[in-house]
Parts: sequence; structure tokens; C-alpha cells
Amino acid sequence: MSQPRPCLFLPGLLLLTLLMAGQALAQGDDPASKGYAQAMQRMHQDMSLAPSGDADQDFLRGMIPHHQGAIDMAKVVLEHGKDPKVKKLARQIIKAQEKEIALMKAWLAKKPAAKPQGQTTPSAGHGVQH
Repeated sequence: MSQPRPCLFLPGLLLLTLLMAGQALAQGDDPASKGYAQAMQRMHQDMSLAPSGDADQDFLRGMIPHHQGAIDMAKVVLEHGKDPKVKKLARQIIKAQEKEIALMKAWLAKKPAAKPQGQTTPSAGHGVQH
């Protein structure tokens, strides 16, 4: 019995919705709105990864850009925000997210990279140059 294939329509629809939301924010003329929109668009683009079938690696590969997005958004509030409590929280978020990104990258560096599903590796002697 074959395993069901994941539905690619729903993640694509979600990504399109998120990108449209980011574009709506970008319509604001103020630098903060533009900064947030750019951070979110970059984050969502970087989170759009082909699944490899390795849940651990896929989770970490998606969480790294998610955490980087939080850092990028926190930097926007540090540059444009006015409330000292919010800025303090932004600094704490940057510190925590940078630490977690380093942990995730270190874990990934210790494992062989999983191939995205559906991709094949050429066999030796068939178009592979040594």
C-alpha cells in the first residue's frame, strides 16, 4: 500500500496569504512598516523548504529562518520604536533567538543533510564529474 503524498496546495495557499499580508504592510509609507514587511517576506520565503522526510531536520531548517525573522523584526523596533519596555523585550528576543539559532545550526552540522523528497542523486559514472 502506497503512502499518501502530502498536499502541496495548502502550504502554497498559506504562503501566498502571508506574502499578501506582508505586501499590505509594505504599503505603509513609514520606515517601520516597510521594515516589518521586508522582514516577514524574507522569513516566509526562507521558510519555504522542500520537505526531506526527516522531521528533525525539517523542523530545524524551518525554525532557523523563523527565529531570524524575529530578530529582524526586533531590530526594526529598536530602530523605530519608542517604548523602552518594548525595546528591552526586543533586545532579549534578539539574544535568545541568536542563541537558539546557534544551537540549531550546530545540531544540523553534526548530521548528514537530508535530501528533499523527490530529488535523486546521480549515480557515479552517469554525468557526475570527479
